[in-house]
Amino acid sequence: MSAVLPGARPTSFTWPAPRVRPTRPTAPALPGWAPQVPALAALALLPWLAVLVLCHETVWVVLDLGELSALLWLDALLRRRSPGALGPACVVALLLAGDALADVGTAGRGLPLLAALVMACGVELPLAVLCLALGRGAAAAEPGSGPVPGAAGRLGGGRAPTERPDGRPDARSDGRPGQRPPAMRAIRARVSSSLGV
Repeated sequence: MSAVLPGARPTSFTWPAPRVRPTRPTAPALPGWAPQVPALAALALLPWLAVLVLCHETVWVVLDLGELSALLWLDALLRRRSPGALGPACVVALLLAGDALADVGTAGRGLPLLAALVMACGVELPLAVLCLALGRGAAAAEPGSGPVPGAAGRLGGGRAPTERPDGRPDARSDGRPGQRPPAMRAIRARVSSSLGV
């Protein structure tokens, strides 16, 4: 038995212990133009793809088409402010890093090697890092938790799950945030009673 000091309040314990949510690391602050970079990079790839097609460089066309589609996928998720943007960001970074490595590895000596190094260090690898930062920033932000780093607006629109986009309560629920719709509550009650819980 523990002694309580005079003037001290005894501590109270609750069972079960309250859940403590782990804190997520904060994403680096990105400039406001950063979320538009994947779309601009995809647009910049189009003329280069035309050159590669005219030169019959099939392998490079396939690689750059993969980069183009991954950049557009990332851009679509960033525009929707989806926390799932981290996956496409990793795909873009992997493709860009592989492209940079292949360019440098297959370049000849002299000017072609210098051009490959400049493209790798000046364009492809920085773009890969920026895409990873954008994906991490979108994944670090929870729906409705605040602005996406480097993007205007909020993830998920910042509305409660039982609220319609126009702000009115959803007809499927009783209007309290976090509550299940009545049909879901009835189904859960039936399942619980049949299991004896």
